[in-house]
Amino acid sequence: MLQAGNIIHLLNPYHEHSITKSVIKKNKIYFSDTGLACYLARVNSKDTLINSYLKGPMVETFIINEIIKSYKNNNDKSASFYFYRTYDKKEVDFIILKNGEITLLECKSGTRFNKGDISAFSFIKESKYKNKCNAVICTTDKIYTIDKNCYVIPIASI
Repeated sequence: MLQAGNIIHLLNPYHEHSITKSVIKKNKIYFSDTGLACYLARVNSKDTLINSYLKGPMVETFIINEIIKSYKNNNDKSASFYFYRTYDKKEVDFIILKNGEITLLECKSGTRFNKGDISAFSFIKESKYKNKCNAVICTTDKIYTIDKNCYVIPIASI
């Protein structure tokens, strides 16, 4: 009922035959409205959110919602959305698969990141899809690179 009412949406786990050995296969649930999610969690001010353990999950929810909404608003049904997580805690927050190309995204509430923060992206080497580009979308003010195929992008850019 929550899904039919567009209150929540489910994000499916990503898996390919070459990558499925230790992948978690349960869906992730996201509220479609971060304001409602904050209200239900009794996060009623900016300061409460900034100091809460929910800061990261709410930023992730907001970013994923905005990206999915932009595809829906453009009536683009050619993209599929996933997340990736293994039993040993390697995780990619958001994966976009479109036209045989894959894009990996991390959603973060910080501002400075390095290669260690995208180590889970290494699973893509075993993928049958071409890796288009990757990004960390976060609360930084400026765009910078982590490596030749990964950019750090401000939330305001999405």
